[in-house]
Amino acid sequence: MTMLLLSAALIVSRAGAWEDRRKPPPRFKPSPWGQSRQPVMPIIVYPPGMAMPGYVPPQRPQPSEWKPPPKGAGPEMPPVIVGFSDTYRAVVKAYLDEAAAQNDGEFLVKDEVTGRLHRLKLSEFRKEDIVHISREEAFACVGFEAATGEKIDLDVYVKKRGTGEWAVSRIYLHKIDGKERFVYGPNYQPMTPEAAAAQRAAAAVKAPPAEAVPKPKQPAKLALRVSFKEPSGNGMLDGGEKGGLSVAVFNAGPGPAYAVRLVPSLQSKSQVSLPAFVEVGEVKAGRSAVAEVLVEAADAVASGKVQVRLEAKEGNGFDGEPVVAEFQARTFKPPKLEVAGVSVGAGKKVKAGEPVKLTVGVRNGGVGAADAAAAFLVTGSAEVFISGEPSVPLGDLKPGQTKTAEFEFFVNKRYKAEGALPLTVTLSESRGKYGVSAAPLGLVLGKAPPAMKVVAFEGKEAGPEPEAQAPVEDVDFPPKARTAIDPHAVGVIAGIEAYRDLPPVEYAGRDAEAMYAYLTRAMGFDSRNVVLIKDERAALADLATYLGPWLEDRVTAESRVFVYFAGHGAPDPKSGEGYLIPHDGNPSYVETKAFAVKTLYANLAKLPSRDVIVVLDACFSGSGGRSVLAAGARPLVHMAKAPAA
Repeated sequence: MTMLLLSAALIVSRAGAWEDRRKPPPRFKPSPWGQSRQPVMPIIVYPPGMAMPGYVPPQRPQPSEWKPPPKGAGPEMPPVIVGFSDTYRAVVKAYLDEAAAQNDGEFLVKDEVTGRLHRLKLSEFRKEDIVHISREEAFACVGFEAATGEKIDLDVYVKKRGTGEWAVSRIYLHKIDGKERFVYGPNYQPMTPEAAAAQRAAAAVKAPPAEAVPKPKQPAKLALRVSFKEPSGNGMLDGGEKGGLSVAVFNAGPGPAYAVRLVPSLQSKSQVSLPAFVEVGEVKAGRSAVAEVLVEAADAVASGKVQVRLEAKEGNGFDGEPVVAEFQARTFKPPKLEVAGVSVGAGKKVKAGEPVKLTVGVRNGGVGAADAAAAFLVTGSAEVFISGEPSVPLGDLKPGQTKTAEFEFFVNKRYKAEGALPLTVTLSESRGKYGVSAAPLGLVLGKAPPAMKVVAFEGKEAGPEPEAQAPVEDVDFPPKARTAIDPHAVGVIAGIEAYRDLPPVEYAGRDAEAMYAYLTRAMGFDSRNVVLIKDERAALADLATYLGPWLEDRVTAESRVFVYFAGHGAPDPKSGEGYLIPHDGNPSYVETKAFAVKTLYANLAKLPSRDVIVVLDACFSGSGGRSVLAAGARPLVHMAKAPAA
């Protein structure tokens, strides 16, 4: 139950939009600091890991670029930035004042770990120095006094927006009367004291002193192969996005490489952050290892090329030749969610005691796409009830696109207040910055909802439109067209880029991932019926299982079967038959260390399927590329039969 021991992450949007909406808001007891005259709306505190509607928890903060201090210079932690305290205090104080203004001067925090509601008043900023997680995020401990007399410490984080302004981004409940909920581990991620102690002990075991690096008897020779990955699928690192450089480190020397470390550095001026280094460890002779280098772009990153220099440092000085990876960055284009219209169902009026169907139009008026948009209906009165789901996921909204959210509510007959009903809608998206908080809907008992003002602009005739150019599609990503899901379709995708004892196969892993995406996102294959195995998960035993009994257990007479293999192939020097080389394979012993192509075809021939497609992205000539050959053997040469004289 580690989650319950950690502190709680805070939703910055302040409306009580994520309270239990199936019940009326609780009636809280009068505060010792003054009588509350309106329904309170506490800021709800969730423990890390708890799902929060429409809210994507911030990723673990990554350290800004820094170099470890020399031995004896103190703990290896990111630097403490001094002189930022005035700005920090002003931002946090403004945030607390605004939150308290909604609740008669009280700052309310509902702790989802204990279920308690804490009424807090600011007592002091405990730390003069602000801990700077990165160039755009910092935090400090802030002390509060609860109405019950308890002393509560909140760690309040602030983050720089794209406009350059600082704002509160999240809050952790750190201590109650001096008792810690959590401690900070490496990179300042919250964890239990026990977990932090275990991690420190493990790190001490995994990090031997420099003099403990073994001395080789033969030299190592390191080479790097790099591929770029990013989450959106457009091949560029967009502002605010986290991508990665997948680096395969191959040791072509006769001796092992010890204490290998990747050291990335920016070659071009850009608002892209990199880790100081990435540990790889030992790479044995003739083998390879794959490491991931995280790259993160700031929201305001400039569009253009980014060059990252990668060096492989070896413990005994057998460093590899540096490689420069180049990719494109693109400035973040912000979305802007807005309420585009409000309508009610039959009768088009809100009547007390009758259920009302409410439709809210949500439009993206920004210049960028809004990811994972959602709408939340919030009631501010115990006499107004939400009968259906209070939250509606809207998915992604392109610039200018509008979608509708359907809700249902009713008002009891005791409601006597004048004016608009206390119903608001909150719009959110994945970044948590470009939505709308508590927008009033303007609904009044007995009246139709107000019409939305539409401003139209007339255009003028232009010359003939240019002929539409055929769109250029990237074959690494599936097309937008979708095929209906076929519950009987079954697929096996294998991609082996990093081999245990052989040179790597460049891009084999990426090719396998692309094929998996085609099957599950465009070709109608249910992801539950498609297996993707890569690298060490594609050993000989894995190929024999998934290309044999695994298929037999799932394929029916209605099934389509798709098999894809990307990796090394090899011929049998004696018979010329082709073999698929698994992660742990050896072309010198194909009969026992490889998977025969004829065995694959024999297994597929036994299946009762109506359709079988096999794609082997490998070579079986032994002449290089995606083909390997037993030591001492020559590549196969196909000889044409001479015509008769």
